[in-house]
Order: sequence, then structure tokens, then C-alpha cells
Amino acid sequence: MQGLACVKGDLVPGVHAIAAPLFDHKERIAGVIGVLGRSEELDVDYQGAVAKALRSSATEISRRLGRPGTGT
Repeated sequence: MQGLACVKGDLVPGVHAIAAPLFDHKERIAGVIGVLGRSEELDVDYQGAVAKALRSSATEISRRLGRPGTGT
């Protein structure tokens, strides 16, 4: 499981996007954060720098929303 979802020009030609879910204190999805950009400029590889930053940010936001197990 990657914890992320991405599209590579599938919905809009030339546009890539990657997103991560945000969870609340009851483990419900409370929102989503994502990055959208031109395909030649945005690396949406699950192991890439953008994915790493997105995962980190989603974890921190979820922690602040009270998600269990994230150090609240």
C-alpha cells in the first residue's frame, strides 16, 4: 500500500497529480491534500521527493486532527 494515489495524464493530457488522504480522530477520511502539475515538471513516482513530502505532510495534518497512532 502506497498511501497515495496518482494520475499520469489520464484525466487531462499533459497533467499529473498525486494526493494523500487525511484522517481524523475516528480514522475517517477528513480530507485530501494533493499536488497538480505539468507532466514534464511533476514527478509522481511513489518513491520520489514529492510523494515523500506529501506523505509527511498528510501524516502531520492527520496527527493534528487527532488520528490515533500518530503521536498525539
